[in-house]
Amino acid sequence: MSTSYSEKRSAIRMLINCVVNISNDSHLNYEGICRDLSVDGIGVDTSYEARPQEQLTINVRPPDGANVQPLSVTVEVLRSASLPSDAGHLYHMAARIIEAS
Repeated sequence: MSTSYSEKRSAIRMLINCVVNISNDSHLNYEGICRDLSVDGIGVDTSYEARPQEQLTINVRPPDGANVQPLSVTVEVLRSASLPSDAGHLYHMAARIIEAS
């Protein structure tokens, strides 16, 4: 019997839809949508095709009117998979949070 990713996770993921800014070591900036977040990981849909083991900085912007501070995390990409889209190339990136501030 196969085990799904959700059963292997050590922390519960919250499903959210927040805009994120992504930057890499080359100082290129991309936008995306954070789809899920936990204490040790993040899932983002973006036009940026991240490479496994690549380190990125992701800034999560809270929804308008939310009474929470923006979140900035350094992550290591675990995987990136192409998503079907009529709007061009989109990828779902799963990453491990290395540091949060």
